[in-house]
Amino acid sequence: MSFRGSNILLADKSENFWKLISLLLGVFLFLGGLGVELFYIKVYGALVSLLLIGLAWLWKGKVKLPKTFKLYCLFLIFFAISLIWSQDRTFSFEQLLLFLSGGLFWIAFYNLSSEFGRWMDKLVITLGLVFGGLFIINHFWGMVQVRPWSLFLPYTAYLNHNNVGDLWAVVLTIVVFNILEKSKRLIYWLLAGLGVYFLFMGQSRSSYVSLAVGAFYLFKGRSLASKYRKILAGFIFLAAVLFIFTGAFKTTLFIRPYYVQTLVGLVHNPLGVGVGNFGLISADPENWIFGLSDPSIVVHNIILEMMAGMGVLGIIFAAWLLKVLIYMWREKDVHGLVYRAVFFALTANFLFHSTYFVPAMLWLWFLFLGISQGEALLKNRIPS
Repeated sequence: MSFRGSNILLADKSENFWKLISLLLGVFLFLGGLGVELFYIKVYGALVSLLLIGLAWLWKGKVKLPKTFKLYCLFLIFFAISLIWSQDRTFSFEQLLLFLSGGLFWIAFYNLSSEFGRWMDKLVITLGLVFGGLFIINHFWGMVQVRPWSLFLPYTAYLNHNNVGDLWAVVLTIVVFNILEKSKRLIYWLLAGLGVYFLFMGQSRSSYVSLAVGAFYLFKGRSLASKYRKILAGFIFLAAVLFIFTGAFKTTLFIRPYYVQTLVGLVHNPLGVGVGNFGLISADPENWIFGLSDPSIVVHNIILEMMAGMGVLGIIFAAWLLKVLIYMWREKDVHGLVYRAVFFALTANFLFHSTYFVPAMLWLWFLFLGISQGEALLKNRIPS
């Protein structure tokens, strides 16, 4: 065999290896979206992310830290310290594991962006199809089960919200990008139609905001012909119509009382009550003002969730996220555009819903952050 032939064979073996790793990752993300055995899933998440970092070190000979990671480490340190005064340390520790594993996935995918980047869009579409199929089976033939951290079962006993729509807002962001980029678009138009169905059935206003933000970022990041601008505008308009239509049948269209309860709760608990324990703030009559007394176990906003749990120390998380968002928003390179669009779509979702406590969703957030920064590093746009 010639030297050139040997290189081709090695390249094929390398590609097959990363396909296998991507498949295993997909299975793991699927488990993280079922909403069961959450503590063990989060422990496994930390272990899997560490294994991927080890794989990156073996594959590349070194591991680099992404931009702003030091600030995120500071957040994790104060998160750990807040366990001391948490009113439910076990549950807060579980959330610490989740955000720790998220940070580790960020490092792994930052260093392995070229290996995983080519598969992640297909992986997310596959996850959407799998959970969409489970939703249809359960909706028409299954038993009524409420599982708030599941990506296919009802979020509440009111049966008026399902996280399948939030997942498909991410899928549709990728689908819209592919409609604009690919010459053969029929499959993506079919996926778009399916996605509209899941968004409608999910009745999640946060999913409509997510899709609008993801599509707008694509709109912002591309110089498009008029017909493609109309396509993007159409998806944004669709998201707005669904938001208004669904909001007409829910009690809190323009305000969530939990946001106000969090801010008032900071006055009474300046160091928070432990991440994941917002229910204690929401159930306390001292934190009810202006008649906003509806209770909730989650804030439905990732920044305010950290503020409720860590008090003023949660500002560190807000500062980290703001810094990341500003940098990502200013990034002009079309290379990695879809990854950044998905990151912004998920960020919007986390600002209006509690899907940040769904392991698969939070991990996807960090995966796409890592890939988008890693892709930019390959283009020499981020200093190492």
